[in-house]
Amino acid sequence: MLEEELDSLFSDLGTLTKEDIFKLVNEERDRQDIKFGNIPTYKNFPFYQVALIEELGEMNRAYLELDTNNFITETIQTIAVLVAMLEDITYNG
Repeated sequence: MLEEELDSLFSDLGTLTKEDIFKLVNEERDRQDIKFGNIPTYKNFPFYQVALIEELGEMNRAYLELDTNNFITETIQTIAVLVAMLEDITYNG
């Protein structure tokens, strides 16, 4: 039964194109910038670690609950945290 449910979860995810994913990540980065502002330089790397672990936990919970919509949302937020970290290191490092 679980295998069928997981197949269903991932077949629903198959409707997203690469362009959709990049658009969603970019929108999430904009939302994060509005919410958190410009976080200080890479010296604040622990902030990203905490945010990443929190997002990964939420993503994993959505996966385990077979919650497709929330899994997509949490995955996009997880990716966006990593993008923010790279932006910070690149622009402020």
